[in-house]
Amino acid sequence: MAKHIVIHAGQHKTGSKSIQRYIGDNTLFLRRHGLFPCPEWKTDLTQVQPVPKYNAAAIAHAMLRTDLLTPVRLKGRHEIMPLAACEAGIERVNAYLRAVPEDTAIVSAEAFSFMRTAQEHALLDMLCDGMAMRSIIFLREPRAWRESWRVQVEYGQLIEQPGAEAGVGIFDFSETSWLTDHAAIRAFWGEQCTFLSYEDAVANHGSVIPAFLAAVGLDPSSCPPWDKIFLNSSARKLERMDKE
Repeated sequence: MAKHIVIHAGQHKTGSKSIQRYIGDNTLFLRRHGLFPCPEWKTDLTQVQPVPKYNAAAIAHAMLRTDLLTPVRLKGRHEIMPLAACEAGIERVNAYLRAVPEDTAIVSAEAFSFMRTAQEHALLDMLCDGMAMRSIIFLREPRAWRESWRVQVEYGQLIEQPGAEAGVGIFDFSETSWLTDHAAIRAFWGEQCTFLSYEDAVANHGSVIPAFLAAVGLDPSSCPPWDKIFLNSSARKLERMDKE
């Protein structure tokens, strides 16, 4: 029965997809070392998706405040549920994770990094109930992060979706953007969070995966290879935009 839970909360644009890909490719290795990667759930949190992937976006979106238009909400992939349905779904996920035989469950989703409110924290506590929580967040230099994020949302044509508003929510690219308010992020996640530098991780290893593995208690040099996984595609998106 899982006694601990690790929340990998992104941020976006800090190699989260690479981490999730690595988790998916090495699930058996992680489980042999007492780590259970939480697979994706259906958007209503009624059950685990039949094809296992490891971005727990549905879990994160069940917690997120309803007025925040995230990329997947703008694309219509995560409909907003009533609070009671969210709470029931989070309780199901909690029961599922507590029942796994491994000591520690890992839940990874970039969307967790959007959380700021007391209600979101209450739902996070519900997810982690009965387990000791730790969290991991990669923080990136704010100006570089905002530019990378701008490329992603513009390439995805998100500003053209109904409800999108320039300068608001996920489209706040200002120097005082709430998205890069590291103090607010640190305040929400608190002392139980391991904050890692994206720039340092990439400079040291060319990838964030070794830093993530060390943060969950593994020796990266004893883990399966990670150096061929690199899914940050902002540069390729910029190149395509220039050609269009």
